[in-house]
Amino acid sequence: MYPVQTSSYLTRFELARLAGIVELQLQDNKTSVIDSSKTLHDQAVDIVLNKETDIVIRRILPGDSYEDVSLKTLETSHLKI
Repeated sequence: MYPVQTSSYLTRFELARLAGIVELQLQDNKTSVIDSSKTLHDQAVDIVLNKETDIVIRRILPGDSYEDVSLKTLETSHLKI
């Protein structure tokens, strides 16, 4: 991918959205469950923070343009829960 024009950090809002998407996939059994002692939401957050899924985030830029950023290139250490 091209160099990131926006922040190289995953925002808490992006984390919430991605965790929700991954949680829906876990509910639909489209991905394997990691740990049955954790809730689906906790598992989804762990998957996103550990970058275990290949997701591309579309960030809107001024001037009706956008930037696609891979989750694997974003920093997530500041979001550890």
